[in-house]
Amino acid sequence: MIISSRNGGIVIILTLLMALILTILPLPDWAQMLRPQWYTLVLIYWVLALPLRVGVGIGWLVGIQVDVMTGTLLGQHALSLALIAISPMNHTCACAFSPSGGNHSRYCCCC
Repeated sequence: MIISSRNGGIVIILTLLMALILTILPLPDWAQMLRPQWYTLVLIYWVLALPLRVGVGIGWLVGIQVDVMTGTLLGQHALSLALIAISPMNHTCACAFSPSGGNHSRYCCCC
């Protein structure tokens, strides 16, 4: 899927909103333990996919929103999501394929 720079922000916002909606969606008692933390999964995806656009600040804002929506201690999810957003940013690796004499060798430079 190719995202242009003009509507890329809308896609990020919509996926984060969908994750927040899935967080407060009521489930039966037996399924409560099976519910994934959608907002965490979506945040990790966007931090890995677009580290220059989605980072610690977005993680903190999403965490504050989760705290308000779920009624937990204000800042609890904000701190955890900010720390979660830092981890993939430090471990992202820019990998590329470079043709060299007919062989396609893969190299990886970690920043």
